[in-house]
Amino acid sequence: LHRLSPGDVVTAVSPDNPHQHVCKRLVALEGTPVAVPRPRGLLGGLLGGLLGGPGYELMEVPQGHVWLLGDNAAVSKDSRSYGPVPYAMLSGRVCVQVWPPSRWRFFPSHPPADPHAYARRVTIASCAAW
Repeated sequence: LHRLSPGDVVTAVSPDNPHQHVCKRLVALEGTPVAVPRPRGLLGGLLGGLLGGPGYELMEVPQGHVWLLGDNAAVSKDSRSYGPVPYAMLSGRVCVQVWPPSRWRFFPSHPPADPHAYARRVTIASCAAW
């Protein structure tokens, strides 16, 4: 097994309910800048425009934390709603998908050649949605 890298699918204790686990894609490690949505609504919209961004701001993932995103961003509850996740809440790395049987596959067991490329693509794509 390798160290965690952007693009890995991981399991973690849910930040909202410690009796449940979530399965999300790790997109950024500590020290990596990520796009965070600004508060919505009239005041949030006005502040967003005044602070120089179309609905998002950049923040750095804090030491000892990771940034997790769901693959279905439109309906996923992930780090965009609950913030950075402490390493201690991670419980595993997904190595195989078995359900549904038609989508059975192994996940790579080696880190990507450019571990930051995935995080850059996801951050840019996520920014465009806000």
